[in-house]
This record gives sequence, structure tokens and C-alpha cells, in this order.
Amino acid sequence: MNETDKFKDEFDIELMEEIGKETISQFLEKMYYNEEKTKMWVSQILDTTLKELSKLNKPFKYVATCTLMEKNGSPLTASNICLWDENSDGYELKI
Repeated sequence: MNETDKFKDEFDIELMEEIGKETISQFLEKMYYNEEKTKMWVSQILDTTLKELSKLNKPFKYVATCTLMEKNGSPLTASNICLWDENSDGYELKI
């Protein structure tokens, strides 16, 4: 088994997604968009998500991003760039 396969076996993508969805629901489930509160909500979502991930005690570094915007038909364009070791690092993208 090479290092990439080992990484995939240890990194539980479904669990990461579940933690993210639960955290988002915790803060936004019954909320309406409020521009004045978005900064606070984003901070709470990211802080809670990273705290929950750290409780797993896995030997990983986590990077999380959160974008909140009003659902009004406006487009969103975003771009990210990362540099990592293909043998031991990876990513999961969820939209």
C-alpha cells in the first residue's frame, strides 16, 4: 500500500462532511440571511468545525473555508491555491 492509499484509508471524508454539515445546521438551520450577522456566523462555524475535527486526534492539518451569501441569484466566483506533498497530503472539496 502506498502512502496515498494509506492516507485515504485513515482520512474519513464522510465523517469530515458530517461534522461540517452538523456544524452548519447548528448555527444556520432556522436563520434568515442577515448581513450584519454573517461575520459572526462564519467565525462560529469555522471555530466549531475545527474544534470538532481536532477532537478526533488524527495526525492531520485542517484548512476550512466558509462563505455565506444571500440566495438571490447573484453569482459567486472563488479561487484557491494550495501547495502540498502529493504523497501525504490531499483535499476534499464540497459545495
